[in-house]
Formats: sequence, structure tokens, C-alpha cells
Amino acid sequence: MIMQLVKAEILWTRKCPLSCSYCNMATGLPNSRSLRFWKRGLDQLKQLGCPFIAIYGAEPLADFEKLPEFVHHSSNIGLDMTVITILHDEEKLRILYENGLRSLTTSYDIIPLDKWSKIKSDRAIKLLEAFRSFGPVDNVAVVVTLTRQNYKYLYDTTKQMTDQGIWLFFDIIHPDRGQIGSKAKGCNADLLFREEDIPSLISELSRILKHRDELMVHASKSFFESIVQDPELAVYYLWNCADYDCFPSWVTVNCDGLVYPCDDFQPRVLGIPFDKLAEKWSKLPELWKRKTQRNCPGCFWNTHLDAHHIKQGREDITGYVHRKE
Repeated sequence: MIMQLVKAEILWTRKCPLSCSYCNMATGLPNSRSLRFWKRGLDQLKQLGCPFIAIYGAEPLADFEKLPEFVHHSSNIGLDMTVITILHDEEKLRILYENGLRSLTTSYDIIPLDKWSKIKSDRAIKLLEAFRSFGPVDNVAVVVTLTRQNYKYLYDTTKQMTDQGIWLFFDIIHPDRGQIGSKAKGCNADLLFREEDIPSLISELSRILKHRDELMVHASKSFFESIVQDPELAVYYLWNCADYDCFPSWVTVNCDGLVYPCDDFQPRVLGIPFDKLAEKWSKLPELWKRKTQRNCPGCFWNTHLDAHHIKQGREDITGYVHRKE
């Protein structure tokens, strides 16, 4: 089966009990489609050769009723998956584990940005430890947002997580540019990278790249090289996924069941029902490509670039989906 999609992002709900100042995901919109609809959508992904889904939200555990069956069906049809959560709810996590979940990811701020950020980060490692206590897992991971205030701690944080058997994802901070659906909300200008930061940023990333085989860092060699070779792509968010022949390499499914090119780029005219995705796939790349090239200002999200790298054959899916600790 040809891999027409590398991943699907499932924005399970827009509910969240926290109020982090930098997150734009929590609008309060619930998961509004039936379980039957979601299962049909998963079957559509399988038809398209998609191997992996990331289930997040705002906060997926805040809209729990249908989630165990959704996870169970994903596992049954052979989709690798992770749930991205910040809630330390062992009962719900155990139920998801019993339904086939073997990967858990949580957000972690190297330097807390506000009260909620500190609460979230304080709980992160304990959350992953609790999940691993249920039995064998494939992986656990933290996601870090890199800013001009914390990037010099990235190597040390990666080493710290590696010593605990925890994978580390990282993304360059993105400002809010008014895109519908974007996870970036506002931004303290002191957090954004500036031109004068580039040499030091490249030095820190090159250090990690040099030791990458010893570290549990998720970003691929190709991703590191993309920044080192052309740092302005990352600092000024100039990468546009629709500029490449492999587009689209991923999709985002909103909690209302509509599929978009990205969680940062969701013009309503581009929404396709999840349970019709494979049926309409032949027309989507051309439709989405024109509008994304013309209207999306660009980004530099790690897992997006690496989805392209995998579909292009530059990286292997085994570097993207980590099985068995």
C-alpha cells in the first residue's frame, strides 16, 4: 500500500481546563461527531496508507466518552498513535492503555512562561512515569517550544530526558499571525528569535546534531540540516509545505470532523468530511496546493517538515514512530 499520508493530526476536542496564555487551541468546542463517524474516518486513513495519528486537542482527556473506542479501533486496524495530554488523570490513561494506547506525549516548558505553564511542566514527568507503570509501552515523550530565552538549555534538557528514557520533540516558537485554528496565541516579543540569535542557535543545534545518535531527540537529521543550512527558514517561518511535490504529507482533523491541510491553516472552504477523505483524495492535493501556497504565510513545525522528508524518502518512518522502549 502506498503511503499517501505520513500522519494525521486528530484535534479531538477544543476543551481544556487550563488557560495557558500562549495557546489558542482551547475554544471550548466539543467533539461533536458520532463514534461511527470517527471509525469510518480512521478506515479512510488506512485506505490512504497513513501509518500514524497524533491525538491531541486542546486537551483530549477533557472530552473522554468516545476516546477509548477511538483508540481501540485505531489499534485494531494497525495505526500507530500517540495521545498528547497535559492532564495527570491515571484512571483515564489506564483505560486508554487497556484499549491499545502505547505512546504518550506531554508538553514541557524548559522555563515556565506563566502559572499554568509551571503547573503543566511540574506534572509532565510524573505523568509519563504513571503511564509506564501500566505495563510495556512503545515510548513516552515531551514536547518543548524553543525560544530565545531557553534554547541554550536544549542540549542539557535533551540529555536529561534521554537519561530518563524520554524522547524529546522540539519546535521553534511561532507567533500568532491570525490564522484560523492556529495553536499560537499572541507572543511576547522577547521570546521570538532575532537575526543576532542565529549564530548561537545554529551552534546549539549543531551540538545536538553531532551527538544525535546518543540522544533521544525526535527531530530527524534532515530537520537539523534544514535549519543549519538555511536558518532564516526557521527564524522567519518561510517554509511552505505546498511548495513541494509530496504535498500533502499530513492532514489535520478538527473536532467537528472536518479535515484541513494543517492545524495552523484551516480556511473553512478547504474542510472535507473525515469519513469521505479517501473518496475525495484524488482532487484534494491540487485544490489545497493552490490555496495553501497563496494564503498560508508559512511555518517551521518539526513534525511537518519531517512528514515531508519521510514521504520524499529522505527519512524512514521508523525515525518518526518509536516502537518499544
